[in-house]
Amino acid sequence: MAASNRIRAVIFDIGGVVVRSPFIAISAYEREQGLPANYINVALSKLGDSGAFQRYERGELSYSEFIDLWTAELNDADANNRAYRAYLKRRDLDVRM
Repeated sequence: MAASNRIRAVIFDIGGVVVRSPFIAISAYEREQGLPANYINVALSKLGDSGAFQRYERGELSYSEFIDLWTAELNDADANNRAYRAYLKRRDLDVRM
């Protein structure tokens, strides 16, 4: 590759600055599937920095490791429901689920 054709920078954005936020699509999916508002976001963030999504963003997991862990996290309905109830309680919202 000639020096003038080399890639000099790559811009990656997932937070809604350059491209639409993925949370818009997540919210739409929740509505379409009859899930409570913010349920998936709570499930994604319930483990904090040790969650699969956060570890993958930092490059700590391969793609296949990420998919395996993320699938397990999202399919853990008991843990996700507990996290969502705690989320509702922190916001003084109806906790009945």
